[in-house]
Amino acid sequence: PIWYNYGKWWEIDHIIPIKVFNFRQPEDLDFKKCWALSNLQPLSVKENRRKSCKIKSPLQTAFVIGGVPLVSTR
Repeated sequence: PIWYNYGKWWEIDHIIPIKVFNFRQPEDLDFKKCWALSNLQPLSVKENRRKSCKIKSPLQTAFVIGGVPLVSTR
């Protein structure tokens, strides 16, 4: 992606949606998981709107950051 057209043609998407995480401040582990680079991806504006707050694949819940599960499996 090219930064000059960010927001017009593409956006940064959270692979695991923000609403899945429980955080109040940047020091919280869930905040760090939510905003980890491995949980972000560029998507076209259209695709990001279509995806909304959904997880595209059940396998995404098994996402791991630094040996810590991104989302609890319980």
